[in-house]
Amino acid sequence: MQSKKFRIIKIIDSTHILINGGISDDVTVGQRFQISGNDGEDVKDENGTVIGKLVTKKAIVEVTTVQDKFAICEPIAKDFRAGPVAGNYRSPLKVNLNQISGGLSIDDEPINIGDSALLLP
Repeated sequence: MQSKKFRIIKIIDSTHILINGGISDDVTVGQRFQISGNDGEDVKDENGTVIGKLVTKKAIVEVTTVQDKFAICEPIAKDFRAGPVAGNYRSPLKVNLNQISGGLSIDDEPINIGDSALLLP
């Protein structure tokens, strides 16, 4: 079970983001994370009792590089076939363009620094 709350800590470009989890947190290449904007909106029953959280999904990303304290994530690769050519590609993430800082040569909201990164099973 995930105990640390992973977050986006850097947006390199529209296909590379960093999360605050790495080797020391048992993050490994190939793991997938669901990116969401917050910890969710309270869902209440007819009596006003909170019965859960409604979390909006912005994207699902995959860990491609891991260092001790952080990991680089990219959008999930998709297979394609165009005539005799086949391969895979990673669609750009919808990120907040003002927060792109560089570093390397599903929802309408952009991904922001501080967004949650939930480890998927």
